[in-house]
Amino acid sequence: MKNKILLIILLAGLILTLSNKAVLARCEQQYGGGETCYEGELRLDKVVKNPSTGTYVDNLFSSDPNFSADQEVWFKLNIKNTGSDDLDNVEVKDKFPSYVLFVSGPGNWNDSDKTLAWTIDHLSPGESKDYEIKGQIVNEGSLPTDSGTYCVTNYGEAKKDNKSASDTSQLCITKKVLGMAVLPPTGANLYLIILLLISFFSFG
Repeated sequence: MKNKILLIILLAGLILTLSNKAVLARCEQQYGGGETCYEGELRLDKVVKNPSTGTYVDNLFSSDPNFSADQEVWFKLNIKNTGSDDLDNVEVKDKFPSYVLFVSGPGNWNDSDKTLAWTIDHLSPGESKDYEIKGQIVNEGSLPTDSGTYCVTNYGEAKKDNKSASDTSQLCITKKVLGMAVLPPTGANLYLIILLLISFFSFG
């Protein structure tokens, strides 16, 4: 009998532990695709500025306004303490995607892995902080050789001990398509001369 009671207690403890872990690790689907994940009492929301409207959105798809070579790109991260305890020295990293150059933002930029890193000294319970990061699309010659639209993803992450949060934002870049060559004026004049000669010899 005692063994059965002990077994029940152990099973109950195991179930409770697994339940707590399941509650701590959560991922929410974003509208239009992607997901925001957070574990513990830390939350991060990452957005990108629409180049046409100037408003921040979760993602920009190929059907949305696209960026072009040399154009500015703005990202924003919101990091929030969703728990009841103070959080000190929260480490934040923002990884830039391909074809986007770093211009300005908080912390230190590592060019080798295209990552911006900084530390939030303190977050009180319920407190959140916003950080804007400026980037720029590479020049036309640094884009892929073939014309078309390319969608890339920017990744943000915040960590404090066993608490973490991450989120992504997508944007799309369109390379200009070269226009068709215009027939020079001399070509048009030559065409008219040929027509006149044909008409002359036909009636002659």
